[in-house]
Amino acid sequence: MIAAAIQKKKNLYITGHHNESRSAGSTTPAHLPQQRSDNMAKALFASADILTLISVGFFGALLLFVALEMGRHSVKTASLPLTILVGVIALLVSMTAAFVIGIVVAFVMQRVGASRKDS
Repeated sequence: MIAAAIQKKKNLYITGHHNESRSAGSTTPAHLPQQRSDNMAKALFASADILTLISVGFFGALLLFVALEMGRHSVKTASLPLTILVGVIALLVSMTAAFVIGIVVAFVMQRVGASRKDS
């Protein structure tokens, strides 16, 4: 069943929609290259059939490995308090808020550090 769905999506990618209007004097639709890339994106990223091919355990192991690597490298940062602050905000609020707040705090810390060196 999954193999048939994938084959159907591959055929759709290769052939495009057959019922589209054709441009004058052309044997293929004028928008076929764009349509093929759209169909391929749908086949790879928007299909539940593709996601069921990879087990949830594999995704979990991948996330664990990435988290361990990021944690290992975050200890080597120039500003550990800022890294911890951004991590906590990301967990409690959102990644967007953590990014914005991290940029603002890093800018303020840089300005305060520069003004202390000047005086």
